[in-house]
Amino acid sequence: MEGLMAMGTAYVAILMPVLLILVIFFFNAKMQKNKYDTIIEVSKNIQDPSEIKDLLEDLQEKKKPIDYRRSGVITFFLV
Repeated sequence: MEGLMAMGTAYVAILMPVLLILVIFFFNAKMQKNKYDTIIEVSKNIQDPSEIKDLLEDLQEKKKPIDYRRSGVITFFLV
């Protein structure tokens, strides 16, 4: 019984990170799909093309500039 328990613990320890990554990807894809479905529904109800363009520009993901000083300090303390 102890051997079976030890094997099961090993499998769980190895497969838990894989499961965690799969869950993260699943919910990320689900949120992206819902966002695009919402954009489609809203654009169907808007008659003015300029408003659709404004909506799409507002919903674009804006990337923040990378502060290399901060990331360098974090990397320095992690190593």
